[in-house]
Amino acid sequence: MTDGTFKRNHLGCVRHSPVYYGSWIGLALPFVGMNTVKFHYQMEKFSEARRALMLPAESDRAHRIGAAFTAMMRGLRELKTDEIVEPQVLDDLAQLKRLMDATGIEDPHGLGTHFLRAQRLTESEQDQLADVVDDLADYFCRKGGSGA
Repeated sequence: MTDGTFKRNHLGCVRHSPVYYGSWIGLALPFVGMNTVKFHYQMEKFSEARRALMLPAESDRAHRIGAAFTAMMRGLRELKTDEIVEPQVLDDLAQLKRLMDATGIEDPHGLGTHFLRAQRLTESEQDQLADVVDDLADYFCRKGGSGA
């Protein structure tokens, strides 16, 4: 699409400028400014996490949250927090890390400590996780896709 209207790209991010989106991510990058590359990986991974959390209720909740944890861990791995100046985003990242913290969880059957952590989240923590992931996905979409 190249028409400049407000549309969502394949990651669920609202686009505010005319940019071509190919099916392969390498096609889109030459058409946007170099600043967009800064948080592009986080944009992908947090959009993936948001999609995992939005799967139908029939699917196993712990597996959905575990898939979201995996995507977010990948997105956080390369994140340079010194490039983030917004205090709310830093607070959201700290809250996310607390919600994902699997310290002290024993995994004798090799299921994965983050999967076990996902099973132990209370309903309130699940709501907090969904809100934080949504806010961070929106932030990375704005920063990773707009050049802002």
